[in-house]
Amino acid sequence: MHRFQNRVFASARREIWAKRIRYCYQDEELSMHVTDTGDAVSSPGGIYLRGMVTGDIPAAMRLKCEAGWNQTAADWERFIRLSPDGCFVAVRNDDVVGTVTTIRYGGLSWIGMMLVDSAYRRRGIAKRLMGRAIRHLSNVASVGLDATPEGALVYGKFGFRDNGGLVRLIRDEVSSSTVIGESVENVTLDALRGIITMDTLVFGGDRRELLKSLAEYAPSAAVVLTSGAITEGYAFGRSGTSRFHIGPVVAENVTGAATLVDTVLSSINGRAALIDVPEWRKPFIRYLAARRFRIQRSFTRMYRGGSEPTGIPEKVFAVAGPEFG
Repeated sequence: MHRFQNRVFASARREIWAKRIRYCYQDEELSMHVTDTGDAVSSPGGIYLRGMVTGDIPAAMRLKCEAGWNQTAADWERFIRLSPDGCFVAVRNDDVVGTVTTIRYGGLSWIGMMLVDSAYRRRGIAKRLMGRAIRHLSNVASVGLDATPEGALVYGKFGFRDNGGLVRLIRDEVSSSTVIGESVENVTLDALRGIITMDTLVFGGDRRELLKSLAEYAPSAAVVLTSGAITEGYAFGRSGTSRFHIGPVVAENVTGAATLVDTVLSSINGRAALIDVPEWRKPFIRYLAARRFRIQRSFTRMYRGGSEPTGIPEKVFAVAGPEFG
């Protein structure tokens, strides 16, 4: 009898441990189980998550080049500087095989740069990175991201909701013949104060550190449209590996937005460029087409959280990019 009971108890213990093991290796990821803090507590395959540091930038650049994205090393430095505790990497054998970034803009935060090495996809790494990013932002009222059509299906499972579409328009290198608007000036420190006030209302979050960084990095492309002492619009830009990225662009109307973009285009002397525009901005898209831009791809802007994002989308003509919001 005792031997029979021992066999029953041993069988029950094996089943309990089998269930624990199956739990640790759920979501098709057979390499790790990650705690809420993002530390690897079991890593037979050697993959774990940790915070991103500047030494990871070459590996992150390799991943973004594999994906065909436009970011530069300066962009990765910007992510780490603006959010030193909010950027994460997936690592195997000391090699970075995945990335994700987060930036806090007060009550609104942004997730970007979700990248996974092609040799390690379909192992649940992206899900782990997204979960880590969401946990890091758990005390934020609203979290946003821009998703590809494929990514939107995945992010919906994390509670993100469709908030409208964006289209990316690109232009190849051209001879520069754009005229600068008379009422447009380069951003000064005084002008930046007015821009920050307007941007916080329009975007729905405090992006002052991002805007300061963009103005410092590409001052000739940081422009403001004024009427007396009143800020009526602004535009920023930054260099990319293949195209100059224009955005954000905020204005009272399409005429003002066009004037700002013409000024930025003049400042880059015909370089190849891209811009991400709300898909419903048909007159503005027609203006861009007249400037030799063409639609390349689409994104879906998505948000999650108990609080709906605030802002004034009627004044947004171009976003800062999927990585920055």
